[in-house]
Amino acid sequence: MHLPTTRALALLAVLSVGLCTAPWAAAEETAPARTLPGYGWIGIDGVDAFDPASRDPDRLRALGDAKGILVRTRPMAWGRMQPRAPIHGRSLRDFSEVDAFVAAWQRAGAELILLISPEAAWAASPQETSDWAEAVRKHVAEHERDLWLAQGTGATPPQTAHWAEWQRFVQDLVERYDADGEADAPGVTRPVRWIQVLDRPSSPRRWTGSAAEYQRVLHHATLGAELASRRVQVAAGAVDVGRDAYEPCPDEDELRRRFRARQIGRPAAVTFAETRALDFDFELLGIPGLYAA
Repeated sequence: MHLPTTRALALLAVLSVGLCTAPWAAAEETAPARTLPGYGWIGIDGVDAFDPASRDPDRLRALGDAKGILVRTRPMAWGRMQPRAPIHGRSLRDFSEVDAFVAAWQRAGAELILLISPEAAWAASPQETSDWAEAVRKHVAEHERDLWLAQGTGATPPQTAHWAEWQRFVQDLVERYDADGEADAPGVTRPVRWIQVLDRPSSPRRWTGSAAEYQRVLHHATLGAELASRRVQVAAGAVDVGRDAYEPCPDEDELRRRFRARQIGRPAAVTFAETRALDFDFELLGIPGLYAA
């Protein structure tokens, strides 16, 4: 499934190190009004929006002038804001904790990136049938499987019946913080312009679905966001092939050659996990395209 072509997904930090700058700069030029801060952004990361201390006025005052500083949350689970399935077609959501967080940080002058996760116990596909679990059972020796299956703690895709509800959830979330005067949260003074769906989705601790399923999660999130506001950008999670990406810019074959060279002598299960992550990133984002002239 492909994402809408009208709106490019930006990456918060596409590669951890060594990203070739020219192709990324060219990508930004294609949609200057729709681009997240790129490689090297400076801000505060991993703030727990559900922790009352994160919005404590005294703590925020201690930061001084936070005007323009980027603040990204920890993953905020869908199920935390919507703990149960719709009842008779009515969705029961509680955004009060996020409302207070957004209002407090906007008063301090910060710009927010709300990092969300499709994790919701009532909507999720079973872990035992996830892409990660199936890959482990296929590629890992039986005596090691339990160890590797235990690493699959990330979110799974919504069940078939709940994809539309995920899209409506994102629509309502964006509507609440877009500052357009319609159904806005109390205390919101300007739009939250960036919603990110997961971080490092190739890690089974973040996401155990396939790359195609993650694309579908992004697809529905983007559609929902656009129904609420055209000013809000939905961003994909970062990928990390940084150890193999440095000047001169390699093509996919060269990246894979370097990767294979690093795997010599390593345990088979480790090689499996890292190979899956690399394949995931290539399938999801078309990494070689970033190196195109």
